[in-house]
Amino acid sequence: MTNYNINLDEPPEYGELTFSFGLEPVSLQSSTTKREFIKSEIRKVTKTLNYLLSGDVKIEIQWLVYEQERYENPDSPDMDNIIKPILDGLTGPEGVLIDDCQVQTVSSHWIDWNKREHQINISIRYISEDYVAKENLSFVNLGNNLFLPINMDISCEAKEILIKHFEAGMKLRDKVLKETGSYYQAKMYMSIQRIFHKSRIFGTYTTFELADFKREIKLEKQKNKLEKL
Repeated sequence: MTNYNINLDEPPEYGELTFSFGLEPVSLQSSTTKREFIKSEIRKVTKTLNYLLSGDVKIEIQWLVYEQERYENPDSPDMDNIIKPILDGLTGPEGVLIDDCQVQTVSSHWIDWNKREHQINISIRYISEDYVAKENLSFVNLGNNLFLPINMDISCEAKEILIKHFEAGMKLRDKVLKETGSYYQAKMYMSIQRIFHKSRIFGTYTTFELADFKREIKLEKQKNKLEKL
């Protein structure tokens, strides 16, 4: 469950999302069944959100647990080992992050409370403008297996302008990188929307090669033209 009413269509403008789950965390070394259970319980909440955060984030994980159980239970997981199963639940098309490569900082700690039940609190901090809608989300290869997230429900004219803008930015970026050897100097010529390597999104999201995406735009324009006749 979440601990406050949130806008399902866009992230809070103050740059922080918080979730609370009545769950006991599991270790990365736990069985697949236990790890999948944690993932599914988290996604029951995150799949209701209509967006994915698309920029870098900072995550804090807080585990509320009865102190005696924490100290005296030999199966109590280590704090560093509970992180990955939780991140897996937060990422993907039904999560709130595109991929865990967006996680710039992650911390986890436990707090004693006078209850036998467990609770996991998750805080995600982000730049409020860095998000994309989940509906009809695809990724387009701009070159070098670097994919840009694009929502396919915008008009074909908007897609055409958008892809030309990003394609030109990538070409300029590559030119400056070749001339100067400085990634950070070349990065200035790209859009603020981060791109994702193929290894991070392929097989999970719908992807297009650039030529195929342009072909889709052309076919859509032809279809729209015929419908107006």
